[in-house]
Amino acid sequence: MASALYLEAAGATDVGRVREHNEDSLSVDSQTGLYAIADGMGGHTSGDVASQTTLTELQLQIERRTKSLSTSNNQDGYYNIVLDAIAACNETILNKNSENGLRPGTGMGTTLVGAYFLQDNTTAVIFNVGDSRLYRLRSGVLEQLTRDHSMYQDWHDAGEEGEAPPKNILSRAIGLMQNTLPDLTIESISERDVYLMCSDGLSNLIDTETLQAFLNYNQHLSAQVICQDLVDIANENGGHDNISVLIIKTKGSSSSEIVTEEVTLQRSVDQNNVHKS
Repeated sequence: MASALYLEAAGATDVGRVREHNEDSLSVDSQTGLYAIADGMGGHTSGDVASQTTLTELQLQIERRTKSLSTSNNQDGYYNIVLDAIAACNETILNKNSENGLRPGTGMGTTLVGAYFLQDNTTAVIFNVGDSRLYRLRSGVLEQLTRDHSMYQDWHDAGEEGEAPPKNILSRAIGLMQNTLPDLTIESISERDVYLMCSDGLSNLIDTETLQAFLNYNQHLSAQVICQDLVDIANENGGHDNISVLIIKTKGSSSSEIVTEEVTLQRSVDQNNVHKS
C-alpha cells in the first residue's frame, strides 16, 4: 500500500487589469480534501453568485455523500459521489435562473475544475466542466489533465477545418442546461507532483511551455508564492480577464503536517459582462 502523502496548497484570485468585477471563486479545503476553481459568467445576471454558489454546494454535497459511503476505499464510490455532487450543483444554478424568469441556456453559469483527494492523498478524483484547467507537473513534464469544453477545442480536435470559432464559447457549463455531464478521472498521486488549476484568465495568457519552465524553476518556492507570481505574470501579459490559480504540491510521509493557505486578491466592485471571455 502506498504511503500517505501530505499536501501544501494555496490559491489566489485577482480581478485582472481590465474587468471591474471578479466572477471567479476558488476552494482550498484540506478538511474535505476538495480543491476547485469556478469561473462564473453572466455579468449583471450574477456570474460571481454562480461560481461561489457552485463551490459551496459542491462541498456540502461531497461532505454529505461521503458520510454515507460504506466502503472506505471504494474508488468507484467516490467517483459517483463527485458525479452526483456536480449534478446537484448544476440543478441548483438552473433553479436560481428559473426563479429569475430565465430559461435554460440563459442567465448565470460557471465553469468548474477541481480535484477531490481521497483519504491518504495517494488518489484523487479529477473533474471539470467548461474551460478552466488542471495540469500536473511530474518528473519535469507538465501535462494538461482536463479537456476544454469549448467550440474552439471541438474545432481543434476535428482537424481545424474552416474558420476558428472564438475561444470563449463554451460547449458545457454549470447551470445553463439540464443533464450537463462533467469529465471525471481517477488520478494516482505521486510524491513531488505539482498540480496547477486555473481559470482561462491565466491559461490564455501563459502558454504550457512557459508554465512548465516556470514551475520547474520555482518548485522550491511555497505554493502561495507560486500562485502570486503566476497572477503577476498574467497581469503583466495584459490581465484581460479575472485570474485564478490554485497550486497543490505533494510531499512524502516525512513531512510533519498538511499546509493549506489561501490567498485572495480581489480589488473590484462591479461589472456588466454577459459573455465569458
